[in-house]
Amino acid sequence: VGTAKKLAIPRKNWIFLHGVSHVDEIWNVTHRMDLYRSPALKLAFNHALEMAGITVQDVSYFDLYSCFPAAVQYACEALGIDPIKEQRLLTVTGGLPYSGGPGSSYSLQAIVSMCQILKKNDKNLNEYGVVNALGWFATEHAVGVYSRKEIEGGRIEEYMRKVKGYEEERRKEKQEMEGKERMRVKERVEGKGVVETYTVEYGKRGEKERGIVVGKMENGGERFVALVEKREIGEDLEWLGRKGRVRRSEEGVNLFVFDKESAL
Repeated sequence: VGTAKKLAIPRKNWIFLHGVSHVDEIWNVTHRMDLYRSPALKLAFNHALEMAGITVQDVSYFDLYSCFPAAVQYACEALGIDPIKEQRLLTVTGGLPYSGGPGSSYSLQAIVSMCQILKKNDKNLNEYGVVNALGWFATEHAVGVYSRKEIEGGRIEEYMRKVKGYEEERRKEKQEMEGKERMRVKERVEGKGVVETYTVEYGKRGEKERGIVVGKMENGGERFVALVEKREIGEDLEWLGRKGRVRRSEEGVNLFVFDKESAL
């Protein structure tokens, strides 16, 4: 506020940061219990909204980090909203790949765009916008809650207590994440397993070269990483939940071979 006054910014253009949070996910992706959701991101959203004194239903606009579709799906799962049925904006920039700015500062652009859209509605000063950002492999998560609504009256003291306690909250969040169960990962495996997630690598001419799967062993439930040789790929590229067998190659690499009856 002091800086805004010093720069003579009209009060009607002020945007207030009502809530903030930063939580780190379990560092190693293979150690995360579930690959389709982020407990750290859910924690970040919950704490930022709690600090702002609102719920997800009170939010008018979102800008969900969108480096890949999975990042948006992570955020929607954490917020408890359906990305298909949701009527509210999930981006105020058009999304990271399409916003037209440098990808290295996308979240800065998202915050600026959120402030601009919040300032447009003079009839409702109580709208809230939420911006989230992430880093690494959906590892670092930050959330901000913005609004033209001023933090005033008795809420100022409460807000300042929360701001001053931010580092303490981060310490608690870190402890909470560190206390979460980790998946057991086995480097050298042989036996039956099922695919949790996967990707296919292509050559320069568009030909399939090899697959990479992350899965769980049928006996023991340990997670493994294995390659799928070119001759095993075939035309069906929907591998989620498919079963097969892991064997060790002569070079000591895990290779995954699909069960023919598990094809969809």
